[in-house]
Amino acid sequence: MTDKKEPIEGKNILSNYAFTLNNIKNNIFRLKKNESGEIIYLLNEGPIPKKFGLTTEVIFGKTVEEIFGKEASRPALEHFEKAFDGEVVQYEVNFNDVWFETILSPVEIEGKVVEVAGSSYDITARVEYQKEIERLNRDLHQLSIMDKLTGLYNRYKLDEILKYEMLQSKRYGKKLTVIFFDLDNFKHINDKYGHKTGDIVLKSVSDLCQGLIRDTDSIGRWGGEEFMAIYPETSLNEGIHIAERIRKEIDSHTFEKNISITASFGVGSYKPVIDFDDFVRALDDSMYTAKRNGRNRVEYFEF
Repeated sequence: MTDKKEPIEGKNILSNYAFTLNNIKNNIFRLKKNESGEIIYLLNEGPIPKKFGLTTEVIFGKTVEEIFGKEASRPALEHFEKAFDGEVVQYEVNFNDVWFETILSPVEIEGKVVEVAGSSYDITARVEYQKEIERLNRDLHQLSIMDKLTGLYNRYKLDEILKYEMLQSKRYGKKLTVIFFDLDNFKHINDKYGHKTGDIVLKSVSDLCQGLIRDTDSIGRWGGEEFMAIYPETSLNEGIHIAERIRKEIDSHTFEKNISITASFGVGSYKPVIDFDDFVRALDDSMYTAKRNGRNRVEYFEF
């Protein structure tokens, strides 16, 4: 009776083993080193190997390089070698646009690592979700510092940049000049042509000004039709020259619906004896002095 039962029990065990391999939700694999010290596969089962046609029957006994190629297998081999050195290794890897999280566990016999057991999980959805969250966070950050209409920095970001540059100037004695300007009679454009046209003009002025600044400079929309440009390592005379160049560019440009417009400028160089509010107020006063003196001109102040 015993001899007759053993084959049946053996078949049941094999059947259960096959069922388990066919129904596992994650990838499981076993690795060992051959006589040449190369890492080979003993087992590779689960939905991931099936998806890529890399099940045990296909890759059994093959080296990692034989399966994936020398260059592609290099990152995986680095992790595998760590596991054969006795480390438990966890890492993420991308293969054919599918992301996996893999865990490697060394299998020891009498203190010697003889195999490495591994399992991989498809984490593509998680990675894509994380990327989307990061993208949304970047977008939110951009919205928090950028003016939506013009694409320039907003007042919040300008405040931050100006305070930083003032600190740098105070600490290291660096030159710092700021230009503050306002479009003249802009309300007339909105009243005559409508706010949509006014917005187009604002955007055009912004684009024009962006093309006139260096990478180290910053420009933004202070509010309404007011703009601020921050110029580190720039003297007052240089700032006045830059303001004149911007003024002339705006004055000579033809905007939407053949609209012409001018701007009034206030220019000032920072000195450590003044604080943020006083400096901004002085820039504003200088700009309004330009308006009182006939508009379309540059005025400056010195402390």
